[in-house]
Amino acid sequence: MKRWTKEEELYLKDNYYILSPQEIANHLERTRKSVIFKAHEMGVSKDERWSEEEIQKLKENYSTHSFKELMEILPGRNRNAIQLKASKLGITERKNVFDFRFFKNIDTEEKAYWLGFFYADGFVLDSSNSYSRNYEAGIKLYKGDYKHLKKFNKSINGNLQVTFETRICSFNGKPQESCNIRCYSKEMVHDLESHGCVQNKTFIIEVPDIDANLMHHFIRGFFDGDGCICTDSSTKKTIAINFCSASLKMLEQMRTILYNAGICSYITDEKGRSTYRLYIRGVQNADRMWNYMFEDATIYLDRKLEKKNRLYEEYNLAQRLLRLSEMAG
Repeated sequence: MKRWTKEEELYLKDNYYILSPQEIANHLERTRKSVIFKAHEMGVSKDERWSEEEIQKLKENYSTHSFKELMEILPGRNRNAIQLKASKLGITERKNVFDFRFFKNIDTEEKAYWLGFFYADGFVLDSSNSYSRNYEAGIKLYKGDYKHLKKFNKSINGNLQVTFETRICSFNGKPQESCNIRCYSKEMVHDLESHGCVQNKTFIIEVPDIDANLMHHFIRGFFDGDGCICTDSSTKKTIAINFCSASLKMLEQMRTILYNAGICSYITDEKGRSTYRLYIRGVQNADRMWNYMFEDATIYLDRKLEKKNRLYEEYNLAQRLLRLSEMAG
């Protein structure tokens, strides 16, 4: 008899509550008898009755907690078992759930990154002083970046939906497609506000007071929202990195942080646009900036990393940087 693989064991565990032994056997190309024997060996049984305490916990928490949280509240119950039991009990409504206090303490890469991204492309609505008392935090992006919103949903351990909409652009009259994710939470709004990400933030944002060891993750998040890596000169085949913001103070603070990290930059006033731009130019300087932002990075906007890799390959930058390093050394 062939050995059971980890993948087969996981499939058995996840489906034993909702499929018959014969259906599992057919999928795994095994006998019904071997499936029942393996289930017994693993301690998986359809006769695992729910206690009254478990049922009560399920009723109290199903609509307000993620499945990951429910599996912690109900040890030994996997997602399929929880869904099946909820269905049998007639508990079908699941509200949008996520980690409301994700931004309470900025103490991880993910939190620093998404705070930076919110500074660039996020928004908060705080209507606490109005009759409606609406609290909303969200991100709106170009339609093609919808997978990035799914990354955010995963980071906050949520079950939120990414929605799409089409509007007519006021500048050129053409249809403009976008994707959105919205979190309705007083706690999340107030936590974002406590870190400087406030309503109508465009002209007044400043670099937040977070752990210096996490600052490069924050800046990477801000870059993925309001930054760009591009060709600096088609003749010299060099690259540049820049950030755009309506807050001059924000860019000045960033410039100081980068200077202390050995990265040179300068700021220009984009006349007539009410915005400023922070530039990092020079192939070695821009490469140093990229490496600073992406040190120990596990979360980023895929298309910007892909663009960087494409430019490096097109301009043979890895070899050029190596030669420059050898000449300097």
